[in-house]
Amino acid sequence: MNPKIIALCGVICLTALNNGFAQNHPGIFVNDWKSKNIENPVGVSTPQTSATPDVSITIDIRDTVNKVSKYIFGGNLNPYSSLFKHDSIATGHLKNLSPNVLRWPGGNLSNEYFWNAATAADLPTDLPARLAIDAPSTTQRNYWLGMKQNTKDATTPDYYKTLKETNATGCICVNYGYARYGKSANSVQKAAQLAADWVRYDKGRTRFWEIGNENFGNWQSGYELDPSLYTDGRPKFISGATYGAHCLVFIDSMRKAAHEVGAEIYIGVQAWEDYTSWDPIQTAWNDGLFQQVRNKADFIILHNYYTPYQDNSTIPTIFNSLSNTKHFNEVLQSYFTKYSLNPMPLALTEYNIQCRDSAQLISYINGMHATMVLCDAIKLGFGMAQRWSTVGWWSGVSDMGTFSYNEPGVRHGNMRPEFFYLYYLQKYMGDVMVKTISDNADVAAYASTFSSGQCGIVLANKSKTDKKVKVKMSNFKHGAQYHYYLLKGGTDNGSFSSKVFVNGQGPADLKGGPTDTYEKIKPYTTALNGDIVIELPPYGTIFMLVEGAAKPAFKSANTGSEPDKISLSLSMPVSNELSATGFSVVANGNDTITVTNIVRNDPDSAILTFTLGRNIVSTDKITPLLLPRKDINFYRSFVEQL
Repeated sequence: MNPKIIALCGVICLTALNNGFAQNHPGIFVNDWKSKNIENPVGVSTPQTSATPDVSITIDIRDTVNKVSKYIFGGNLNPYSSLFKHDSIATGHLKNLSPNVLRWPGGNLSNEYFWNAATAADLPTDLPARLAIDAPSTTQRNYWLGMKQNTKDATTPDYYKTLKETNATGCICVNYGYARYGKSANSVQKAAQLAADWVRYDKGRTRFWEIGNENFGNWQSGYELDPSLYTDGRPKFISGATYGAHCLVFIDSMRKAAHEVGAEIYIGVQAWEDYTSWDPIQTAWNDGLFQQVRNKADFIILHNYYTPYQDNSTIPTIFNSLSNTKHFNEVLQSYFTKYSLNPMPLALTEYNIQCRDSAQLISYINGMHATMVLCDAIKLGFGMAQRWSTVGWWSGVSDMGTFSYNEPGVRHGNMRPEFFYLYYLQKYMGDVMVKTISDNADVAAYASTFSSGQCGIVLANKSKTDKKVKVKMSNFKHGAQYHYYLLKGGTDNGSFSSKVFVNGQGPADLKGGPTDTYEKIKPYTTALNGDIVIELPPYGTIFMLVEGAAKPAFKSANTGSEPDKISLSLSMPVSNELSATGFSVVANGNDTITVTNIVRNDPDSAILTFTLGRNIVSTDKITPLLLPRKDINFYRSFVEQL
């Protein structure tokens, strides 16, 4: 890979250009990546435990894993999400959760959703009178009207209203099913046109687009057709090849529409997450898909509900399912290799667990599971994830909603335990994940760094016994303190408490967490004089922020016309990509620090001469632009040494 100097907004930057995405890299989902800064909080003074550690965590700050995509914290909206249509308080909590991307309108109903129809008269004229998902028809569904008036359901305009109110971008799943079940000979073109018209209407408010939802499944409209309704010889059953060929038509139409309205969009296609299945259509799906689509799509869509279907899963079963995420990645990478494709970034646009009978879905254990799914996804290079769903529908024992709705004895919009796990996860997740090793399989550990110098750490105890955890950090100049939130469940409902306590503060309602105080709860704060040692209770989770050493400000004393020059020797690994001069980083929004000379003594060191702008430069605000991922911490080290 050869570095190339390019101009961007008047600033010269170093970037690595290639024809695809590196394996295990979030790709397009970090095109708008920004450095993340955080202020050290004022917490409740708490002494460090004197207990002898029985678990050791090692973190190497310089060993970067991946940039953190902000789209990893997303959620799903659907027409049942009318809570946000009527409840400004719930919408405020959703905004605080900061999902960054919200998917619409489903779910299965995406393949039955006509976004621009207000009444049945607005529907296409080539639709079957009855929408069946199998043949002969035993299961029927209604078409969904996206512009329906005077309805309790959320509509297409409500979706856009929620995007605006939560400062999120969109991810729309267009109706692919219509391409299959539309009765006209050109139903594929008509379905693609319907999707393209939505792109035009959207005008760039939605950044990501999906073609269909789980179309490999016999639960989807268009999976199986009634041959008596069609005269053009279309196959009774869908296949990956059929879907892939149709996707090319959608992609072409949607990209032309985006160009017409000046919007930048990214389009994803749905893959099967395993090598085999009980259904031969799913087993052959990826081969047919990738032979057709190849690298025409921008990202690959995956869905998974982790635990065995409709199983009364135990805690060990739930946590053991976390290995699925790594398996998905391995499966897709193998297909990229098989068909000589440039690896495409992965998006987990639906995920949850699918247990029953013990209210596992609304328990704090599910919050722990969600935390580790997202951390593993970042580690593996996933670019986007959307939890199913922001609002569910009460099924008698539980549902998959982050917010409650129609749950007996619980107010609408009450936040489930998972809300609090996802809130604190994002609060103390930095912008770059770094390598972390745990010597005990019962304790999951993840770490990330902030551009402002701190390190964020997640610790999760997957066992029913206390753990005393030592955290050892290398290549990190720590500050005076570390701060943390401890989340754990209550004593209700056996193993699956529907309550979560944050630093001892729990719900005012029968279920959930500290709804009224979560934004104001102060972290525990402990003096840092060596390694961190902390107690982690059974099934406890800690979200921690470790202060970095204070960085001195650099002030240019130059008052003349010539800029300052600094020579800085770096005795640390500096990648060979960092070999060209003339690139810059921006400081304070308009000043630049430009490399004017690089002298290499050996592969692990370099002497760089920097030219600084004439204004005051505060080194804690230096932000690299479009630099190779492995050089991110080079800049952080440079800042520390200035």
